Amino acid sequence: MRRGHRFFTHGQGAARNHQAMPRIIVETEGEGREVVFWEHVGAADFDAEHFRRCLADRIGWAVSDAQEAERQLVNRHDASTARQPAATR
Repeated sequence: MRRGHRFFTHGQGAARNHQAMPRIIVETEGEGREVVFWEHVGAADFDAEHFRRCLADRIGWAVSDAQEAERQLVNRHDASTARQPAATR
């Protein structure tokens, strides 16, 4: 899975002042929810077409990552269940 696209600091580098602002979150479903993407955004960020395009890319990647994580969880569960004796299933 891709990592490293979790947080984008638009135009201000690593020293961004973290003030209260909305954020976008993509997480897996189920018991062991995993946040695969979160990003603080402000209304002014959407003024730049480049930001909007890049955000759409990052969200698409995050959704793909979340689906893959969910698929892997189901596969692990199925493999674990298959190894159990029939009486304990």
